[in-house]
Amino acid sequence: MSRLLAVVAELGAVARLAAHIGPLSARSEARLARIRAPRRRSQSVVVRQLAAAAASRLLGRDVPGSDVEDAEHGAGLCLRDAPELRISISHSGERVAVAIGTRAIGIDVERCDDSRDCLALARHACSAAEVAWLERTAPAERAARFYLLWTLREAAFKAGLRAAALGGESCLDPDSAIAGFCWGSREIDGYRVSVATSEPAPLEWLGIDDAGLAPLAMPVRETLGAAGGSGV
Repeated sequence: MSRLLAVVAELGAVARLAAHIGPLSARSEARLARIRAPRRRSQSVVVRQLAAAAASRLLGRDVPGSDVEDAEHGAGLCLRDAPELRISISHSGERVAVAIGTRAIGIDVERCDDSRDCLALARHACSAAEVAWLERTAPAERAARFYLLWTLREAAFKAGLRAAALGGESCLDPDSAIAGFCWGSREIDGYRVSVATSEPAPLEWLGIDDAGLAPLAMPVRETLGAAGGSGV
């Protein structure tokens, strides 16, 4: 069974890894220079550095930042010398996230903003069953449930699982007809992070400490299961 990593970190924490990662490729630097918003450009640089660190962990060898490139087809990144790896990235506020493995994979991180009209957004993006689930929820819990649904669908879209991302069925229903949708999700310091892939696989959640990548202070390994089958 293929091994998958999900790495979630604060923007500033990734700077501890930068000296070991080195500069990005000239191609990446040119692409990032076209991003006008300074904050978004900084997020895009940091998430590529984090992708190099995640690849080093997965492969068991140093992967320099210059080996990380934008994938030519679709979203995400790739490695020049390990094209079999799939790398999905996301950033929101002060958090960046990377998922990496040898199969199609998607990750999404969102800051949980309980001031948004979650029901209005859900009626646009979610299934009727999911909207009903939110409507039955106390307002204090509604944002947490909404961001679970939102990030799962975003992660599924990035993984190419269009039926789970865009379909009318609930992506949380274990009896759903959605095929090939496996997921894992965590809430971390006010952010929701979700991962989606097409087949069950062990997933390791990582963050950053003074020594580099390290298990997050939570259950650090799970097996991505079918729709509705992975713990939240």
